[in-house]
Amino acid sequence: VPDALNPAIQRQDRHVARPTRDQQGAPTARSRDVVPGGKPQTGETVRIGLTATCTERGGELHCDSGERSAILQGGDPSDHLGGVGLGAHADAGRLHPGIDPQRLLILQLLGGLDRHDYVPQTIVEGGWNGLGGNPDFGGMGMPKTLVAQFEEMMQGANMAFGLAPMLTAGACLALDAHGSDELKEKYLPNMYSGVWSGAMDLTEPHAGTDLGIIRTKAEPNEDGSFNVTGTKIFITWGEHDMAENIIHLVLAKLPDAPKGPKGISLFLVPKFLVNDDGSLGERNSFSCGSIEKKMGIKGSATCVMNFDGAKGWLVGEENKGLAAMFTMMNYERLGVGIQGIGAAE
Repeated sequence: VPDALNPAIQRQDRHVARPTRDQQGAPTARSRDVVPGGKPQTGETVRIGLTATCTERGGELHCDSGERSAILQGGDPSDHLGGVGLGAHADAGRLHPGIDPQRLLILQLLGGLDRHDYVPQTIVEGGWNGLGGNPDFGGMGMPKTLVAQFEEMMQGANMAFGLAPMLTAGACLALDAHGSDELKEKYLPNMYSGVWSGAMDLTEPHAGTDLGIIRTKAEPNEDGSFNVTGTKIFITWGEHDMAENIIHLVLAKLPDAPKGPKGISLFLVPKFLVNDDGSLGERNSFSCGSIEKKMGIKGSATCVMNFDGAKGWLVGEENKGLAAMFTMMNYERLGVGIQGIGAAE
């Protein structure tokens, strides 16, 4: 597994470390990453970006990295998070996928925590986010046969997190295939680099598979942009703080659009508007109304997104948005198949 994927992401199904055994079958010393639900055992070496040895003494967990040491006063590790200065990340329910409260606390106490300790930063700094992207805009241009092998490891390691780069890659593919040169130059480099992420906005409360009856509308502006208004549901990674901007590809209808699926257009709607110099401007006028309650994959935010005259730009031709969106949808369908392989392994 590439260094960029290990040890920051671990398989979420392996909550219990399996001890190794010597030739006589006796357990030997072992080391492992701290995983959700896991707890370092006495004398066990724990990889936390640096290496620390944790020993349980009288109900307390003593961790020592050689340069720094920390003592955890029993109880659930997440109980300690409020006092370690982690800001928005102090709530255990909002931790980045792949980093459990035990790991986060030990990292903070033994040497501070910055963005380089987070899984998303590890992935994008390794260049993995743009592996199959168009080289003209900063992607690597690798074939799908290679990209699929990376995606298989990603999904097997952490499916909840893996959905974020998977959706970003699909959004990039659709934008590269159907967007104007101006949109591609403005958005693709930061999406390939992982500075920005992507999301797919199709379903509405009354329109699941029958997208022809969507009600989200797009009103044209004089400057060539559109005001997008409506509600979308089941939007995976529709809102989060892992990336500086989230680029939503939204299906909507123009005022004079034909009825049914032939009247659907596709729009790029950024969370933050992008200035001409590439810097981020004001927050766009849409927000996450709520988080969906799910049976699984709870590490990813599945959102209800409310668009209230949000500024967007047409991707492709008017009334041909469904065909353009299928470029992204079919990519994601392949990705779901790869998820199955990763989960099975």
